[in-house]
Amino acid sequence: MLFAPPVAGQASPNPIVQLIPLLIIITVFAGWMARRGGRGGIRITGPNKEKLHVSQRMSQVVAELDVHGNVEVKTESVLDNAIKEKSVIAQAAGISLSGVQELLSLGKKLEAIKLYREQAGIGFKEAKDAVDAIERGDVFDAAKRGKINAIDAYIKSGGNIDAKDKNGTTPLDEALVAVLPNGREMYEKDKDQALRWFEGKGFPNPGLKEQLNVRWFLDMSKRADDSSLWDEAWGGYHHALAGAVALNMAEQVPDICWHLGRAQTGRAQYDLAALYLETAYNLSQRSKNRDLTCRALLEVAVVGKLAEKPDAVNQAYQRAETFLFPSGGDTTFAAKMAKTLFQEGGKNQEWRLDDKPVRYCLVHASGFYQVSLDINRRLNEKRGISIILINLGDVWRKLGQRDRALACWQESIPILKELQDQRNIDIVKGWINET
Repeated sequence: MLFAPPVAGQASPNPIVQLIPLLIIITVFAGWMARRGGRGGIRITGPNKEKLHVSQRMSQVVAELDVHGNVEVKTESVLDNAIKEKSVIAQAAGISLSGVQELLSLGKKLEAIKLYREQAGIGFKEAKDAVDAIERGDVFDAAKRGKINAIDAYIKSGGNIDAKDKNGTTPLDEALVAVLPNGREMYEKDKDQALRWFEGKGFPNPGLKEQLNVRWFLDMSKRADDSSLWDEAWGGYHHALAGAVALNMAEQVPDICWHLGRAQTGRAQYDLAALYLETAYNLSQRSKNRDLTCRALLEVAVVGKLAEKPDAVNQAYQRAETFLFPSGGDTTFAAKMAKTLFQEGGKNQEWRLDDKPVRYCLVHASGFYQVSLDINRRLNEKRGISIILINLGDVWRKLGQRDRALACWQESIPILKELQDQRNIDIVKGWINET
């Protein structure tokens, strides 16, 4: 059985000191969400049928405390991460760290300062501060203290996820432009709108100077994503992406792009959703992250379903073919992806505002169900097909699309009979008679 079938309708040196400002910010944010009370101040019912305020979901971002009241830090320090990525920072700055370090190892500190000054285009004092930092092993601090021109431009421009090549392009630029010729311009415009929206709503903003702050934005945005608060997720993920590219958190960028695509799908901004999902696909191929690569493609297909662009759906399926249905015949991964998309559909189908279905969540659910259904058809997984048809029919009914609902339910009955699932047959027939 592919699914458990629900029937339709059913660390830093001093972590505590470092986290205190963020805990205050998160508390303020939770209070803001409590006053907002979700969309329109209405209580939300989630997929597990538990009623809870959005502020309660957001409060889960706060760092965990052990029984002794100590903060459990789950992130590495900024310095640890920076030292790991020192070659990327050096390349972005146009500086040869190896040359500076070699001179330092020979006791030629003055020559090292001179080399650093020439390469960075900065004054003697700034170069000395930077070389002192390199001598201590603090590469990230060297970049900040030196006020490197290239790094300053790198951050002010919105950042890149890697050093520019000889033509001045970056992997993020390439990934965006590979989707659409004006992809970079679309991203910049959307980012500006998102950041202005976020600021206008009075959200707390810890800034983007440290990786811990970027992770705060990621946590906040994921809570908003889980609660289908797509505007909040959109604004938060844009902050996170700007910080991740500026601080060289390259491993985070494909995932953030994917989440931005999800947020824009929820906001019904399908062109932008496709841009970010395709960008996530392009970037995740570099890291050989099969799950994210295929998931991004399948959500491109979801967007195509919602935007009623069958060509886009077919193209996404063609590219996902080698992941889902490899030549060896192993379809385990395809079953996993089908189940994941089904669960996303179920989560969106069951959201309630004031005990009523949420239209934009139902629309979202329809896209996930349709793509999961297509994969299950290829797998010939009859249990999965029947359950998705039942639930998809319920979604169409709630969206006022009677004919599509009836078509799904009528298709499900012969399959249910083959499976000898009399319980669901009776449910479906009852719905058909009522519709």
